[in-house]
Amino acid sequence: QGGGKCTYANGGIYDGGWKQDLRHGVGKMRFPDASEYEGGWERGLMHGNGTLVNQIGSFHGIWVDNRMCGEGRYATLLCSMLYRFSSARSCVYIS
Repeated sequence: QGGGKCTYANGGIYDGGWKQDLRHGVGKMRFPDASEYEGGWERGLMHGNGTLVNQIGSFHGIWVDNRMCGEGRYATLLCSMLYRFSSARSCVYIS
């Protein structure tokens, strides 16, 4: 438990909370494709309030097990939209 920084072999970098050697609590992850997620983590997965920014745009809202869920705001250079995912089946998985 605690906090710290980890650089992965694939180039990803995580800085934040840890629990049982998994990302947990609050932290920031820069993925190999240069996208970044900052927010809540649970059991190594994006979970809770967080923001993902990538080449296309950004999503700020609720995450459950690496999926955008609940209510959030999706924004691109062209538009900004409020999204609400009503069930786990309609949540969007982010690999």
